[in-house]
Amino acid sequence: MTLTIRRVLGVTAVSDGHPRVLGQARLLDTPVRSIHVTESADLSGLLEGGELILSSGLSLTASPEATRDFLDGLAAAGAAGVIFSFLSDAPEVKKCLEFAAETAEIPVVLLDDRVRFVDITETVHRLIYSAARGLSGLDAVSNFLSSASASHLEPRELFCSIADMLDAPLVLEDSLSTVVIHQGLDPEQMRRFIQVPAVSKGFGSGVRVVGDETWLVYPVIGHGRKLGQIVSTLGAGNPRASLRMEKVGAAFGGLLPNGSADLALTRQESLSTMVKKVRSGEIRSEKEIVLHAAMLGVASVDLFVPIAINFRQRGSATSVPAGPDLAAITAKLQDTLRGSRYPAFACDSGANGVGIVLCLPAAADVEAALSVVHGSIGPVLGADGNDRSWTMGVGTASPELGRTALKGLDEACRVAHSASTMDHSGAPYHRASDLGFRWLMQRLLDVEESHTYVHDQLAPFLDEPEYMDFIETYLQTNGSIAELSRALHLSRPSVYARLRRIEKVLGRELTDADTMTSLHLAVTLYRLGVRG
Repeated sequence: MTLTIRRVLGVTAVSDGHPRVLGQARLLDTPVRSIHVTESADLSGLLEGGELILSSGLSLTASPEATRDFLDGLAAAGAAGVIFSFLSDAPEVKKCLEFAAETAEIPVVLLDDRVRFVDITETVHRLIYSAARGLSGLDAVSNFLSSASASHLEPRELFCSIADMLDAPLVLEDSLSTVVIHQGLDPEQMRRFIQVPAVSKGFGSGVRVVGDETWLVYPVIGHGRKLGQIVSTLGAGNPRASLRMEKVGAAFGGLLPNGSADLALTRQESLSTMVKKVRSGEIRSEKEIVLHAAMLGVASVDLFVPIAINFRQRGSATSVPAGPDLAAITAKLQDTLRGSRYPAFACDSGANGVGIVLCLPAAADVEAALSVVHGSIGPVLGADGNDRSWTMGVGTASPELGRTALKGLDEACRVAHSASTMDHSGAPYHRASDLGFRWLMQRLLDVEESHTYVHDQLAPFLDEPEYMDFIETYLQTNGSIAELSRALHLSRPSVYARLRRIEKVLGRELTDADTMTSLHLAVTLYRLGVRG
């Protein structure tokens, strides 16, 4: 079955870059016949049609007209769509791209994080392997599973590729009949699947009645053990197809080297993908979100608690830029959380960190659950390196998963970001109520006057990190010379010398209440990322 742009956005090599569809989402099901990397829109005679274009945006400028011409050129050359991964932050150029994408004739996708184009191209080539050989259905799947291409895919990508080739609804379950991943089911099929009595889901059963449909159950066997089962409408009334599907289950199981652990991690990834679809707008209604969650076993949850982990370099004023490290950290967290006392899974937070959704029953103690999560992820995050510090922020809990995935995680990210500037805080996690004026200042981060204010207050010292640290520590110690001297390991004469220089440059005394307040606000804005 032909690969589509929508399917490409779901593969790890692309999804790790947090893709955003800027325009023409209705064209995401356009077939992808090949892939091409270019920085030029003049591709006349170079494309055969149906190519997915990868670009770093090097030829784009802050000109809406030029950007529109670039996209029109790609469409005229026959491109199926374009994915941009910028090499550096270019806010004005990205704004022009968003504006031009609204009227473009091809879908335009922007990756928030940088990715390796070679990983995307290799993955796409592997996924169209069977289609390129003219195969379809079960024949395509059989050839695909026996190829070297399949061994390079993660279990989730592998399963979705199989579902795409078969063009049929598929459900993968573990040995407890808990859904690990599902693909191709419409809302009504999901509703009926959830309503199937537990007694008819017994492991090893060959037939399952879902509404008025007969679904067959095929064991997933790996290393001589039954790991789970694939449930599908395929094979009903067709012995040959049923036999081929049994072989598919056995072949799929052979590609799970860690057995049930791989399935458990895949379920975590499915939950994470569900949240990503909610945040991207692909899943909009709470009813549909509930269906997807219930399919994955998240049904008896009374409260969802959004959590965000913010990272920054020790001694650095800013958060660590998002990158490949975050994907590795997320994977480690998924492995840790899958065996947690309280159900939880890591997900994309849309910021410089990682999100976690904690799923609690009504009787659970929220504070105790948060302490357990903090204690379990601590060793994992601590192992990431001694040069990296992290802060845990908690957003407002909600009985609605959709609200948690959108507003809850965003709030948790802002809390974690603000709390990361509170070096003197020893709390394991923070809420908005713990942040004082820092929480209010979040709303000032994108205000132009804030940049002017930081410049006016701190300009003489912005290029001198030691003086920035000195001013911040002076404010934290309430001007105590003794505490300041101990905290910075400076002699008292050195402390007095620096104070005299700061007062001379500012033209006012540091002991003045208004001066301390003004500096405190400016330093806090600076630590939160505002630059003068």
